[in-house]
Amino acid sequence: MNYGTQAPETALSYHTVLQPEPVISAMQMHRTIYNFCGCVFYLCLGLMVAPSQSAAVSPDNAAALAQTLVAEQSGRVVAIAGITVHGELAADAVTALEDRITVQLVSDGGISVVSRSELETILREQSFQLSDLVDEESREEAGRFTGAELLVTGHLFTDRDELDLHLTDVESAEIVATTSSRIPSEVQIPVDNLMQHPGMDRPLRIAVVGIRDASTGTLTEQAAYYERKLETSLVLTLQRLDARHRVVSRIMLDKILRELNFQQSDMAEDQTIASIGLLLGADAVLTGRYDAARNAMTLYLLDVGSARYLAAESADMRRKLFGVPVNPWTIGGVSLAALLLFLYLRFARARRIRRRKIRKNLAIIRKKLKAARSQFKQAKVSAKGQKGLIEDLREVRRLLADLDELGGSFDNAGGASVKKKLQKYWGELGEFETPLYKDMVKIAAGNYTMGTNAGQMDAAPEHQVFVSSFYIDPEPVTNREYQIFVNATDHAAPYCKDDWAQPYNWKDGNYPKEIEDLPVVLVDWDDAAAYARWAGKRLPTEAEWERAGLGKTQNLDYPWGNHFDASQLNAKESNLKRVIKSGTFQPNSMGLYDMCGNVWEWISDWYDKDAYSKHAKSNPKGPAGGGMHCVRGGCWNSNAQLTKIKSRGCMEPNKKHHTIGFRCVKDDYEN
Repeated sequence: MNYGTQAPETALSYHTVLQPEPVISAMQMHRTIYNFCGCVFYLCLGLMVAPSQSAAVSPDNAAALAQTLVAEQSGRVVAIAGITVHGELAADAVTALEDRITVQLVSDGGISVVSRSELETILREQSFQLSDLVDEESREEAGRFTGAELLVTGHLFTDRDELDLHLTDVESAEIVATTSSRIPSEVQIPVDNLMQHPGMDRPLRIAVVGIRDASTGTLTEQAAYYERKLETSLVLTLQRLDARHRVVSRIMLDKILRELNFQQSDMAEDQTIASIGLLLGADAVLTGRYDAARNAMTLYLLDVGSARYLAAESADMRRKLFGVPVNPWTIGGVSLAALLLFLYLRFARARRIRRRKIRKNLAIIRKKLKAARSQFKQAKVSAKGQKGLIEDLREVRRLLADLDELGGSFDNAGGASVKKKLQKYWGELGEFETPLYKDMVKIAAGNYTMGTNAGQMDAAPEHQVFVSSFYIDPEPVTNREYQIFVNATDHAAPYCKDDWAQPYNWKDGNYPKEIEDLPVVLVDWDDAAAYARWAGKRLPTEAEWERAGLGKTQNLDYPWGNHFDASQLNAKESNLKRVIKSGTFQPNSMGLYDMCGNVWEWISDWYDKDAYSKHAKSNPKGPAGGGMHCVRGGCWNSNAQLTKIKSRGCMEPNKKHHTIGFRCVKDDYEN
């Protein structure tokens, strides 16, 4: 950008920009909304991805659940009847859960515990199994043998990482308490209306049996899961409603089905389900159908005596967001909307933070400009004053670049008036900065023929290469430009003790006035590379230099044709015998001066006489290392052959000579 141009007017003053933010700022409001949207997004993401809200089931978690289960059973005798695993889990892991539950119950001290191993030993001695506890007589008999009044049983769903525990009364076979590792709002299948139906006017013993898939009529994995969860939900609902109904445990169901030669899949008829309920000692059976397509259940309360329905209810099993059932597509839509708003506010917040930072930098800009203006006159006569001026101007340039990145939004905030003042100062001070950022020539991307088969051996073979677009200095770096670099960085000035170097040697860090506009020489490769880095540029590759030297031609030896003409360049045959000012001769077709003669130019590539046979087809950069760096273009002491565009030269990187200078290139960041 040309900072000397006029900026648009604005009604806001410079001091308006630096006013403090209000106590409750828009920034704080953005942060609040930003955090809220983040929470909504991650909530929706959790609902979409996580199958449940359950915590991981560990032995310690199982022990905590068991402690809650028996909290109101002080003084009673409890037996650990075992945990049924639905899924895959090692036997020792199940044993670890049961042992940890036992240890927890024993350590509480309020109840007596009969371990599962002790329970099985006693019953085995009496020819009993846990599955034999079917009728009232056998349960009472088992209770007398073991002394247990309550049985702790459970279901572990490994794929969902859920654990449900039940506490069953041995004498009545009723579930007196239940608990789950899932949070209450997730574990409960809604059966409130069903339990409060007018037909439920008398106390009932209810068993949960026969939940089937609605489409196939069979017991699918999902239906079996909800059948067991329904039992837990029913107990919790009855406790919450303080109802008189009781839930009959399913602990004896497998033995009944085995004795009747039944399979779970046989329970498709209501009459069969009612018969099973009767054998369980239940007055009513809670049964139903699970519709996987709608993720819903239709529940029926079946009287076991008459096989008639006492009540019915539809239960929506979809996850709920703020109490409203939603499907995955709804959750996905809300999640996407929250994510987009989240990202937008994140961008807006970052932009606002950047604007606040730039506003603070305005004070720094004013201070730097003030210091630079005070050094304005000193800079013309004092190297120290010039160094301070350049440092301040470089800082101003960086800060102005930050202002430009904000564009119109900053101008609208009052920045235009500030930029106008800065541009005014820039117009006064810019003459010292101009040489560092003079106009460069853009070389378009394209293929060209590099090398020649009719010249030096190291310039062969001819080969096609592609070079990306780049910018190049129109002429070699001058002593005046190099002085700014030396003053700003304290870099060593060009100097060589040999007699032939005396006309080009700097004295006390300053160049002789007579060589001010000549290409700087007596610089080695490291000096040239250091300048290029400081100026935000770099040294050209051989492929870039030759592409620029050829200009709009492909195979000419010189910018004007294939025949040497001593009047068109500064070479040995020209008899000038010294470095001269760039621009003395006509430029090539791209507007570049001294691409042939005057001074050799340092190249970034290491030299290899066989490099052209190893070149990459796109943007070749030469070998990875070597003893010498390439130089190109010839010099005032070179003959006609060495000043050809395609001729190559080389020099030790630490060599300083009055025939070698350099020019810089810069990448085209827009392409």
